[in-house]
Amino acid sequence: MARRLFGNQLWKNFKSFKFRSLIIKNFVLIFLVVMVPILTITYTVQKKYNQSVIDEIETANYNSVRRVKETVDRVFNESTRLAAYLSISRNYELYFEASESFVNTYDFF
Repeated sequence: MARRLFGNQLWKNFKSFKFRSLIIKNFVLIFLVVMVPILTITYTVQKKYNQSVIDEIETANYNSVRRVKETVDRVFNESTRLAAYLSISRNYELYFEASESFVNTYDFF
């Protein structure tokens, strides 16, 4: 019982000391004055950095898609040009003529 009273009394003294202490008040004040701006700056910089990374990824993806589109367009244009050239040229008519013996060569059924 005496130990319990001593513990309660010690806790009451600590609580009253904590609220009246200039050291604790100054520590909390300095901590808030230093940490709030640091946390605010850190949050702002992190948010801006994330947005710039997202913008950079979007730009890189857009450039890659544009290069692929240009390549595919170039292939289609080249194949169209080649098909037109082959259809006009007399040198390749032999390959476009289908003879009965040639068709039956690949008859698997």
